[in-house]
Amino acid sequence: MRSSVGACGAMGHVREVQPFPRPAALPPASDIVQWPVNMTINGVEKGAGTGSRALGDPLNVLLWLVNHLLARSMGLRAGDIVSTGTCTGLDSVHPGDVARADFGTLGAVEIEFKQ
Repeated sequence: MRSSVGACGAMGHVREVQPFPRPAALPPASDIVQWPVNMTINGVEKGAGTGSRALGDPLNVLLWLVNHLLARSMGLRAGDIVSTGTCTGLDSVHPGDVARADFGTLGAVEIEFKQ
């Protein structure tokens, strides 16, 4: 099942390839640090890692963002999507490429970069 989850500006369009579970079904925070992620571009594996590659814990990134916004009298709103960084490293992409992050039983997301 493919469903659109949002636009990525002029660069491309993000699709949820396998539906992510509701928040109550996500693993405990301690599991997120060790949760495996695989990245492919055009079907070729480019990287793999765990949540620990995002400042030691993806929640550390979220906390930094919240504090950064609060210091500027801003904040997050219900429905905001937050990316906490890469768990698989950085890879070059080109127009027409499709990048996919596979989170195993949690689901997968893809972005197709526009020509």
